[in-house]
Amino acid sequence: MTERFGFLLLSGYSMLAFTGAVDQLRMANRISGKPLYEWVTVTSDGGPVRASNGLKVYTDYQTSEVDKFDLLFVCGGIEIDVSIDRSIGRWLHKLDAKRTALGSMCTGTYILAELGLLANHKCTIHWENMSFLREQHPELMISQEIFVIDENRYTCAGGTSSMDMLVEIIARRHGWTLANEIAESFLVERIRGKNDRPRNPVGIQLGHSRPG
Repeated sequence: MTERFGFLLLSGYSMLAFTGAVDQLRMANRISGKPLYEWVTVTSDGGPVRASNGLKVYTDYQTSEVDKFDLLFVCGGIEIDVSIDRSIGRWLHKLDAKRTALGSMCTGTYILAELGLLANHKCTIHWENMSFLREQHPELMISQEIFVIDENRYTCAGGTSSMDMLVEIIARRHGWTLANEIAESFLVERIRGKNDRPRNPVGIQLGHSRPG
């Protein structure tokens, strides 16, 4: 069956993390010759949203129009501390109540944490924001791994780590032969595991810093 992945794009999100993830799904379909995945983009109002690099994306749905996903990723970036509103919070809790798997890219982890959706789950976030998240949510199990898959929670540190996480997801569902073929198609020297570390795992407080 085709799995449906959603990407909630928040203002100032990291385009590299988002497009890197989507391209893994696209290549999985292409190499397998099967519609293994479909994906849609979502914003709170259904309007276009600008990424941290200044490029604007026109999205497929507003949150009130769609609630059926196998996995929904919250895609954050440089404006994460001002990116959430009550409607998004209600929508994510609605998805959680329906047992939708939830994930995050880059600073999107902060949103899931603020909403209490990471309780009893291990998670990760971009290294620049790790100390801030620990201060705000000392109850969380925060890892320095580049991505974490804990039951139905999927978090990654942003940047190219979204590619690594999606390859892992694809491999678990459809085997490592396909995953390795995807990596070869993108000229990736090797598939990184979750324990690969960023070069500078030093926490910097959030504020309006540079999350990736």
